[in-house]
Amino acid sequence: MIKKVLVIVTTILICSSMAFTQSRSGSNLAIEGFKFEKRIKGPKHKNSKIIEVMVDDNDYYVVVAYKGPKSFLTLIIYELYTWNVAGTYKFKSRAELYNSYFSEDGAFFYLNTDIYKQIFTEINIKTGEMKILKCNETPKGCNFIEPQKYVTNGYTIGNNYYFMMDENRKNDLKIYVNKDMIFANSYLETEEETPEETKIDTVVEEKQEPKTIEEIELFITEPEIESLKKGEIIEKQNVKILLQTDQNKNLIDKIENNYRYVLLSLIDLSKISFGNRIVKNHVKVYLKN
Repeated sequence: MIKKVLVIVTTILICSSMAFTQSRSGSNLAIEGFKFEKRIKGPKHKNSKIIEVMVDDNDYYVVVAYKGPKSFLTLIIYELYTWNVAGTYKFKSRAELYNSYFSEDGAFFYLNTDIYKQIFTEINIKTGEMKILKCNETPKGCNFIEPQKYVTNGYTIGNNYYFMMDENRKNDLKIYVNKDMIFANSYLETEEETPEETKIDTVVEEKQEPKTIEEIELFITEPEIESLKKGEIIEKQNVKILLQTDQNKNLIDKIENNYRYVLLSLIDLSKISFGNRIVKNHVKVYLKN
């Protein structure tokens, strides 16, 4: 009898351990070709959970709709690659993200709040100002479609990043980075200096004259801007230009072996596309017509 009890207890403990391990490992599931990078926790109000996820076609933002608080719906717009919150909004109405979109310059978001009447809320990303519009007053006009099932995952342009709701913690958004992106940026990583290389001579002190850094002017084309958005690196005049991500922030304003690193955000690339000049690390970047 005692042996039977011990066998039963042992079996229960083993099963419990396996279930716990599966639950833990399931929180960051392996996605083929991608590596888990970050988890974004949703709002803290009661019963909050992800309803729908939308990735901007222009590669500026990812939008997440959350349930609550109470009868409201919370909409949070995150900047791609920095993951900063660009805006948080609450609505009494529905939010049909699958039929919503951003303006080409990323300045406005057109949120479809009524799929049947085709009513939109125009959101000014910079100011947060909102305006109710009919579909014929929006840039894309009227597009009458049937209601669709909400999706809670999506890819950025070029499949550089993948987003998905955590099935175990439905209020959390998980972010995965394409392993090819990691490989492309890995050769830029440099080893830290050894203690011998960083020793300071305390016997003889020499006054160092400040170095004058030469200003450089560079011109990039629209195809090159699209390549940068996909994670590719552009080299010109001893300057390496690349898209700014969490993995390469250590390269900001870096000069190494006569090479300068210019990290441009998606907002920077948009400004260049519209004819604005961007200055980074003593490099002036213009659009080549």
